Amino acid sequence: MFPQSSVLIVDDEEVIRDFCEAVVEHEGLTAETAPNGQIALDKLARRQFDLILLDISMPVMNGLTVLEHLAAKYNQVSPIMMTGYATLESAIRAQDLGAEGFILKPFDNKRLVRVINQVLERRRLRQDYARLQAHLPLIALSHRLVTEQSLEALAEAALKIAREETGAADAALWLIPAPASSLHWEDDWPDTSPTRLASIGRPASPPTSGDWPDSEGTTWLAFDEHNGQVSDINQAVILHLTLQTEGHQVGVLSLGNPGRGRYFTNKDLDFLTVMSSYLAVGLENRYLYEAINLARQEWKTIFNTLNDGLLAHRAGDGVITRANQAMAAWLDTTVEALVNQSISQIPIDGQGRTLCDLNCPDEAAEPGNGQLWGSAEFASPPWAPGKSFRIRSFPLYKRHSTTDQSKELAEVIHVLEDITLANKMQSQLLQTEKLSALGRLLASLAHEINNPLQALRSGLRLLARPNLTDEKRQQYVATLDKEVERLIQTTVQTLDFARPSRIGKKSTDLNQLLQETLVLVNKQLQRHKITPSLELMHDLPGIYVVPDQVKQVFLNLILNAIDAMPDGGKLKLSTHYLPADNQVVAALADSGRGIPSEILNRIYEPFFSTKEAGSGLGLSISYSIVEAHGGHIEVESQPGTGSKFRVYLPVNLERDDATS
Repeated sequence: MFPQSSVLIVDDEEVIRDFCEAVVEHEGLTAETAPNGQIALDKLARRQFDLILLDISMPVMNGLTVLEHLAAKYNQVSPIMMTGYATLESAIRAQDLGAEGFILKPFDNKRLVRVINQVLERRRLRQDYARLQAHLPLIALSHRLVTEQSLEALAEAALKIAREETGAADAALWLIPAPASSLHWEDDWPDTSPTRLASIGRPASPPTSGDWPDSEGTTWLAFDEHNGQVSDINQAVILHLTLQTEGHQVGVLSLGNPGRGRYFTNKDLDFLTVMSSYLAVGLENRYLYEAINLARQEWKTIFNTLNDGLLAHRAGDGVITRANQAMAAWLDTTVEALVNQSISQIPIDGQGRTLCDLNCPDEAAEPGNGQLWGSAEFASPPWAPGKSFRIRSFPLYKRHSTTDQSKELAEVIHVLEDITLANKMQSQLLQTEKLSALGRLLASLAHEINNPLQALRSGLRLLARPNLTDEKRQQYVATLDKEVERLIQTTVQTLDFARPSRIGKKSTDLNQLLQETLVLVNKQLQRHKITPSLELMHDLPGIYVVPDQVKQVFLNLILNAIDAMPDGGKLKLSTHYLPADNQVVAALADSGRGIPSEILNRIYEPFFSTKEAGSGLGLSISYSIVEAHGGHIEVESQPGTGSKFRVYLPVNLERDDATS
């Protein structure tokens, strides 16, 4: 029943020793024998036994004398007395000395096994009770670790438990503060000076880093009454234990003076080692709790002080779970009134559309946490007339468990951004850059206007000649009319380009936009000896854009190409359609000096320019315009061979905007 137990059989009769040995070994116990009490004590000094079967009457040293030695030095052994004749006096004496069982000779194997099992069962119960008693202080400490809010109160409770279990007069708990930049502690302890969290009596100061041995895994240091370091715990009156978790030192537990004339024991060390591990985890968890609580407070502060409106709604039913003060202010309500309201009750216009109609993405789509899920813009909602907003949505998932990798959509987070001023500034910036581009055309525009004016003046003088025939007069009038039309066309095109862009999008012919842009730069191309060529695809699908803005993109690209060919060259403009992507592409290729590879990835950066008089905004604004229309720009360039820009724009069959 107890196969790991060991038995010492002591009897002066060999036949009884052999019989008992055979029975206990048959039951799975290990056994040794001794013919008298003195030999039995010698064996006990060399080896630990669980049971001793002890005859009362023996030569050399009788069983009662052996019992006296057991009670004084080997009380961990459970004695069972064997006797052929037992007086009441000897039985009482044996019980007083700790005998746990009696068996009368002669006995059979069943009787012997029954008595041994009874004693072993009582022994097991005592051991379980002792272990429970030993764990009660740790259980109490664990409860305080979970429930105690104050670090000081927790430390005082821990020191009280440690003193009660070890009898120490002095105790202290020293804390090593966590580094400011991390929630963990340094590996090489102690890089920071420990601070006393709590103390009782007059505890010794914690050892310095030089006192600790180099060997890894050393968790305690002991000192004798002369303050000399000792390696045997049974010689220690001062004991220091490190509090560490995952290799990080959290603090030190110091105990001293375990009673007059007494030293610490291995039992004390075992208890304190376990206790130290409990304390280390508890202290680190307390630090982490405080760090998380601080982060939560910081997050709430940031959440409520952001200028952008924030709200989150529960997946499925659309009930708002969180909102910040900026969002509540925009909606002219309070955070408390917003929470538990449905997102479908927030209007965005006077036609009954709500925020959910505008920006509640399909929950079947599954981008990752923190990835943009959807974005939309709207203007002049009932709660903010005259304002323009952009709202972006982000999903928030939760996992069912740490082992289950499947995820479930928990919430959708919406960020509401006021883009009224940004839109206004963007329009102003577009206009500024447009006027800058127009300034670069002034020389050619002056020439373009001056030529028809000169023709008009000369024609008027010719018409004033008195001998002019009617045929000549008609010819001069036709020429003057042609020059006037040319002047009007140039002026109209210049004014159309210079005036602020119209907001409304409309279906537009990309080929026509390119041709109109070439008219604007025609004189510039001639003056720089640049030969343009067009390869435009017939029946090119229309695009849904703001024409002036897209024309500005092409003008910027052409002017950059002119700057790249100061000694002349070729400029090729082409268009084609990508049915698979439902996009049209306008390509502009020049034979200029090209773009160095080290700056190719920076050409779209605002205010980045390689020209002395450049604003650095042309390509940046062009990229923004194309991106706002749902397209993108690609560039290929090799120094010395030229550059090729491709502008991709989506084919859109939406009807024209009513606004302009």
